[in-house]
Formats: sequence, C-alpha cells, structure tokens
Amino acid sequence: MQINLDAYDPKPAADLGRPMQLATDKHLLPIFFNVLGQDSDVFAEQIKENTRENAALKASGLYVVVNSPEHVQKQSIRALARIITGWWTIVDGKRRDQITFNGTDWLDFSHENAKEALSRAWIREQVAMYTLNRANFLPPASSETPANSGEKVSAPTPDATSK
Repeated sequence: MQINLDAYDPKPAADLGRPMQLATDKHLLPIFFNVLGQDSDVFAEQIKENTRENAALKASGLYVVVNSPEHVQKQSIRALARIITGWWTIVDGKRRDQITFNGTDWLDFSHENAKEALSRAWIREQVAMYTLNRANFLPPASSETPANSGEKVSAPTPDATSK
C-alpha cells in the first residue's frame, strides 16, 4: 500500500483558517474566531517580521527592549491578531459577525479590534494554543488511510544488528 503524505498536509487548512470556540475553564462560550495555523503564509511572514524587528532593535543597542516582557507580549499580540481573520458570536440562536467585551458595544472584526481582544491573557492563550496545534488543521481522515483500510500496520522492529 502506498501512502500519499501530501494528503496529511495541514498547510491548506492553516492558510484558510478554522473556527476556534472560546471557552472558560467550565463553559464553551458562543464566541468564535477564525484562526490561521502556524503553517500559514501569514504566520510565517509575521515571524519573519518579528525577527527583523528584533534584529534592528539589537543592532541599535536596544537589546534590553527585545527581551522585555512588554516587548514580547506586544509582538505576541500583533502576531496573533494577524492570524485571526474574523469572528462571530451566536445570539438567540443566530450568528452575529460581531463580538462584545462589555455586553453593550458590538465590535466588527478588524486587526485592531483583535489586538484589543488579545490584550486579555485568557483569550491570547487560547488563540496561541489553537494555532500551534497542527491537529486542528489536519485534513479529515480519509478512507484510504491504513487505519481505515483494515490493513495491519505496525512499527518496524529493530533487527539484531542494531544493538
């Protein structure tokens, strides 16, 4: 049996994004972000941008700034805001393409508004964990995978000479 490894590539889904539902420690919230994955072109470009910025700061003698928690958090928020491509909430069973922080002011999606959302550590952490988990961007299981074909698949065993 031949296996096409390209069929397992998370990059196409990472470039399109997947819906991520926000949660508290006890509840799923009716708030969703469309999030790109770590294999997306947008994420890769943001990492390069951060690296170039840090190199310029170091070259200008601002090494301390690069290592400050405030700078790291600012770069993290900026990077995560770029990989959020939209958001929505479910209100009375209907999708609304806005979210609210205080229960009254509804915000349309923008990268600036995403930065505001990501200023909350509990949201920032969930977006980061979601985007860095490639399993969230894997294609659905195919009927052609060995696990679904009934074919027995086992790990190779070391031979006697490999000791």
